[in-house]
Amino acid sequence: MISIDGLTKKQKTMLDIMWSMDSLEEIHAWQATLPLEDQYLCEVLMKLVALAFIDEAVDQDSSLSEAKQVIDHVSQK
Repeated sequence: MISIDGLTKKQKTMLDIMWSMDSLEEIHAWQATLPLEDQYLCEVLMKLVALAFIDEAVDQDSSLSEAKQVIDHVSQK
């Protein structure tokens, strides 16, 4: 299960709305109804979710353990 830390209440609400939708097309249609600033926020949230899924996949793939060790080492500096 993915998790994204440090979200605001508004961001959590937007993600809840997006999760309730059945398709990316439905999300994009909803996004187009939002004020421009919120459209940008929605786009950022979608990218954060995509990155969280990638991060989860990397964590679960043992063949990438060496790459993960290097990333962890660099991110600790």
